[in-house]
Amino acid sequence: MRKLLKMVGSRKALNFGVLSLLLIGITFSTVIGYIAYKEGWLTPASPTGNYVYYDPTTGITKYFKTKAEFEAYVAGLGKSTGTGGKYPISGKILVINNGTLVNGVTVEIYMPTGTKDLWNLADSVATDTAGVFTSSTSFDIGSRIMIHVVRSATKYIYDRWLESQIPPITGNLLTAPLGVIYVYTYPIVAGNLVLALYTATGTAVSTSDHIGAYTSLSKATGAANFGGYAQLTLAETYTSYGQDPWTQPATSRGHEKRDLVTVVTVAFNISGISWKDSAWSSVSVSSGMKRALVLKGTTFNPAVLACDVNQPKRIMQDTKFDMSALTSNTGVKIDIVVMDYQLWDNVKDNAATTTIGVNFGYTIQKTASFYVYVTA
Repeated sequence: MRKLLKMVGSRKALNFGVLSLLLIGITFSTVIGYIAYKEGWLTPASPTGNYVYYDPTTGITKYFKTKAEFEAYVAGLGKSTGTGGKYPISGKILVINNGTLVNGVTVEIYMPTGTKDLWNLADSVATDTAGVFTSSTSFDIGSRIMIHVVRSATKYIYDRWLESQIPPITGNLLTAPLGVIYVYTYPIVAGNLVLALYTATGTAVSTSDHIGAYTSLSKATGAANFGGYAQLTLAETYTSYGQDPWTQPATSRGHEKRDLVTVVTVAFNISGISWKDSAWSSVSVSSGMKRALVLKGTTFNPAVLACDVNQPKRIMQDTKFDMSALTSNTGVKIDIVVMDYQLWDNVKDNAATTTIGVNFGYTIQKTASFYVYVTA
């Protein structure tokens, strides 16, 4: 019995000792945990109020508690910090109509040269899945650059030239931020761009070349003195067509300095027609008659046509010409063409500017033929 009591007493003592050690361990862990929590040892550094570096190559964001740690890491990457010196630049490409990001497009960065109006290619990068581009080349703060977002046939965007200046570094950024650069999109489906011709009374002119289907215009009623209009319609959300007159700079890549326009031309297969609008220019043709006009947007919308969620959008251009001098019962073919990215001198010389190398020509050439029949 005495031995049994002794064993029980020793087991109680052992259990008490183990319990005491556990309590001490829990207390110690709690104290250490609290200190670690307060000091931030056990939690990742917050993006707010700390030094942050985003590695676009790995897609990993790193956080540093002190500036010294941050600069030590950056120094290991071969980059500089501070508010002066050279920095990579970054920006984001978005669609102006709806703010959609544009990934996988080329962004060229040019620097001025000693030659007047010539820009030298300094870097060429692509936007990532967030529509962001970051240069691999560093540029002096305050220096002039030319940004070129290259036209894309897969993203359906017009190219955009934008002269800028390297902004100062603020906060803990490692790149000089250019901010958002907006681009216009052109129609994904060319058929969503429609060209039509209407008489003064709003009747659509026939597009059929069968003589019985021609639109009849009487000289006696004055209909042969055509006072109608051409209409260009775009029926596709968040797209646009054409741009206000703009200048493409000359570059080391072979871009020629060009003043580019969006134009409409009206051509007739016969002579003897009197054009009635002096705003249109004469085009050199061997036979018949042809006139051309530059199409423009507005101060608030530099695209000739632009659709948001609401579509279709349209523009109407007066086309006034007199066919009264023609012999009665004469059929006339009228060809109307709309083209962007055109050189005005080429247009007046009856030529279309097409893409050659890095120099872009028309994106979509919209052509439609109309047929009228002049009667007595």
